[in-house]
Amino acid sequence: MTDYASQGKTRLFNPVIIQNCKDYHGIYTALSRSATAAGTVILQGFSPAKITGGIRGSLRQEYRELELLDDITRLRYNGNLHKSVYGDCRNILIKSFRTWKGQDYVPKHVHNAIRWTKSDPLQETDIEDLAWRIVKNNEDNLKVQNSHLILERLQPANGSKLIVKANSCKRARSPSIENSERECVKKQRTDEINNTVSSRMGPQWNENSCAYDVVVAILYALWQTDAPTWSIRFEGPGNDTLKSLGAAFKNILQGSGSIEDARDVLRTNLGVLDNARFKVFHKSGSYSSTCE
Repeated sequence: MTDYASQGKTRLFNPVIIQNCKDYHGIYTALSRSATAAGTVILQGFSPAKITGGIRGSLRQEYRELELLDDITRLRYNGNLHKSVYGDCRNILIKSFRTWKGQDYVPKHVHNAIRWTKSDPLQETDIEDLAWRIVKNNEDNLKVQNSHLILERLQPANGSKLIVKANSCKRARSPSIENSERECVKKQRTDEINNTVSSRMGPQWNENSCAYDVVVAILYALWQTDAPTWSIRFEGPGNDTLKSLGAAFKNILQGSGSIEDARDVLRTNLGVLDNARFKVFHKSGSYSSTCE
């Protein structure tokens, strides 16, 4: 199992091949699937460089900023945070905190692997103060503004001319056309629903008829594949129940019966044969008994 496939799984016995993991992210994912250390089996050796070779600058920056945010939270909880420390977002909050504490301040609990020094300082993320403005919800104005921006940035090729199309005025669609299209769509959806209902193969449930419904649906689907051949087989000697069922299937094709009628024929015949096992319209027979 790969580290990707093991996402979200907890395994009592977790054999892993760390050497095949791409980096420490994959190693963490693979090992963290283990429920216990005793149930973790590393199948072969691996290069220590995969977990001791350092981390990327962006990830180191993330961990360092999280340490500062953790320290800010601790000071605020204890009531020791200076009032000059403020900010609605991370960058502004950290900048104001470092202005108060100093650029070289490092919380005591920061691990040595991510501590920053003068030779390896903590880089502050650039803060871009954007002015807020209310944008009017006018699609036409937005289209015009966007088209102007595109034209300003567009550089035509040497020897070619820039062709600007005039705004085309679209004629409004008449209400009668729109109404007729809606009616067509509505009729199409209604036809789809009707076709779905008419193509239903199984009987509608009635009085604990589950076992009978399943058997009749299967036999009817089989009978439809080759009605003449299966009619002969159903009418063979020694099985009056199948003979009655075949006649009910023919009635369905002729439009004089339904699949529910065929289900009731099967149910009634089985009840006559063995009333103890097939009590008609009182208790459902089992699937195995019905198939027998």
